[in-house]
Amino acid sequence: MRAATLLRLAFAGSWTDGVRAALTVVAAFLAGLAILAVGVVTNMAPTTAILPDGDGLPQEYPTSYRYTSQLLNEPGLRPGLIIMVAALAIPALFLIAQAARLGGPARDRRLAALRIAGAAPQQVRWIAGAEQGFAVAAGAVLAAVAYPGVRALLDRPVNDPRYLVSAVAYHDGKVVQEIPYFAGPWRPLPTDTAPSWWSWVLLLALPVLAALLSLYALRGVIAEPLAASRAARRTRPRWWPVWALGAGLAGLALCRGWLTALRSDPVEGREPLSTVLPHVGSGLSVAAIVVAVPFCAAAIGHVCARVTARYARRPAPLLAARRVLADPYSGSRAVSVLLVAALMVAVFTGVRAQFAFDNEIGALSNTSHGDPQLDRTVFGLLDGLVQVFLWIGAAGLLIALTDRALTRRRTDAAATAAGVSVTTLAKASVGTVLLTAIPGVLLGLAVGTAVPYLALDPVQKPDSIEYTCYAHQSSSSATDPPEVPCTPAGIAAHIALQKCASNGGGPCPDAPYSWVNARTQGPWHAVYPAVEWLSLLRYAGLALLAVALATALSLVIGRRSPAATALRTT
Repeated sequence: MRAATLLRLAFAGSWTDGVRAALTVVAAFLAGLAILAVGVVTNMAPTTAILPDGDGLPQEYPTSYRYTSQLLNEPGLRPGLIIMVAALAIPALFLIAQAARLGGPARDRRLAALRIAGAAPQQVRWIAGAEQGFAVAAGAVLAAVAYPGVRALLDRPVNDPRYLVSAVAYHDGKVVQEIPYFAGPWRPLPTDTAPSWWSWVLLLALPVLAALLSLYALRGVIAEPLAASRAARRTRPRWWPVWALGAGLAGLALCRGWLTALRSDPVEGREPLSTVLPHVGSGLSVAAIVVAVPFCAAAIGHVCARVTARYARRPAPLLAARRVLADPYSGSRAVSVLLVAALMVAVFTGVRAQFAFDNEIGALSNTSHGDPQLDRTVFGLLDGLVQVFLWIGAAGLLIALTDRALTRRRTDAAATAAGVSVTTLAKASVGTVLLTAIPGVLLGLAVGTAVPYLALDPVQKPDSIEYTCYAHQSSSSATDPPEVPCTPAGIAAHIALQKCASNGGGPCPDAPYSWVNARTQGPWHAVYPAVEWLSLLRYAGLALLAVALATALSLVIGRRSPAATALRTT
């Protein structure tokens, strides 16, 4: 088969096939940019160096703090930054799979017709693989071409002496070595770093992987073309995803304990593999959770549909329940991107709460992690990721619901001709989505809330803290500030002042003391932050609002679906 014929047959079809190809290109473009961003973060050069101090002992010095944000400068925050950036690629990859399902039944019938017309199975495989592979390849190429432009657009070097960082080594109170600082310019983003080589390899492998997955999904149509009309899955959902979900959550807890044991028992010359394995296990556990949540939602939606079919008396909920029972995975496929988005939203909400709670406990003893600018950067980044996830989830849901409205045109037309009202069909369409969306979103938020508690170490809180307060004095006085009695109101005001300075939100109250010395006393207790129920309820409301808006838009797009004339369409 010639290449021109292959392309013509791969992209032949209705406007739905064109929309599917365009959406696949956009999703692959977003996924490609996310993969390159991960490659940039992992390829960032070290910002510190191990040099001998005045006593000849190795010491870490900030020799190359070349960014305006401590989030990029601090090497200890690099793993968390990589995880946050890599999380952006997960909804984008699910969006590729969601876009590939648009117009699926019509595509199956078209490929089956090619087989019936005499095309060999190998030829149909090439056509099916080219349809998805070329669309993903076009998005990957656009990402590779647009990356230099995006990099140049975001490159904003500054020359500001506030970012000058130098280090000095002392010995016996004398300066014996001065470490030169980075001379600038400084950048707010790592636009001075190229992506890692493996990110380009993964970007090139993305079309091949998409083509192989497409061939796997269409293997039945290619082998048995006459079975294309029986593509609906009518068996009950299996419960293996529940075991996969439990294994993923247990794996996170075990890997956290493994890492904690390694940190508490440092051994010189430890094998690098022993430190890499728990991180790999954590990644595999997260992957198992992400894959299992949509499948678990299908099983839960099937149970909800059985309950609805048993106790409902109105025609709309009965029709919705029967649709879910006829194809249990249809609802989970429609909301799969939104479920993954809800899962990631809950995860990053918990991480944000953990970070804030750690600083809140530290403020009791005059300690904090990072600096105010770092806190605001991390919180802003996490909030931005939450919004991106919700938008991607809403887009994936709209794609799936639009596809459902178009592919069920003949079924709705037959129901209308049999006497079912348009209002009942619209209510049934909404109910079909909600039977899986509501328990699925709640499941995603619940699992995402549990992930930080299992993957992150708890905050260590002292049993008691003894405060010593010092009064204010004039700048002309050469004596040390006098010690004054500490009061509960004064300590509370001092802690509030520290929180205000850390958050950077508006004018802060006056300092009640010039300095407060906090001395902690054990034993230490492992404490987790309280679950942010209000935030989770707000995100659940936003997710369900996205479901309602996407369902309404899909009904508007497919408003001609129940027309009786659809029975005569080809």
